[in-house]
Amino acid sequence: MNTKKLAFVGGTAITPFEEIVNSAVVFDQDQIAYVGPRQRFPINERVETVSIQGKFITPGFIDIHIHGGAGSDFMDATRQDFETICRYHAQGGTTGLLATTATDCRASGKFKCTPWKGHKSWGLTLRDLIFRWLNAVAI
Repeated sequence: MNTKKLAFVGGTAITPFEEIVNSAVVFDQDQIAYVGPRQRFPINERVETVSIQGKFITPGFIDIHIHGGAGSDFMDATRQDFETICRYHAQGGTTGLLATTATDCRASGKFKCTPWKGHKSWGLTLRDLIFRWLNAVAI
């Protein structure tokens, strides 16, 4: 397979360690292959470039506490709600999230954590269970 790499060049890359002015951020398929000064990465015909001059490029944000968004809640436990929440948070730069919910004391028991085809679950936060456990344990 001979796929092109994709390089965002000329902008300022923000890393956990530094700001790199006139940077190159290069992707090889779905992996980041290079982040660094533009002049150190050779661009050739196998690299598609996108100029981001005057702009910033940063890592995605991972939010570890999300109940919902855009009128949907993970407690609703539907594929449509899951997709609505993910699309809503992606608009603000969130690239990964942990669904946060509480135990459902109602008899419905409808909440389930089942990843749908094309979606990868990173985990689940069950806040109410943690608080109930803490209240039961002498601290």
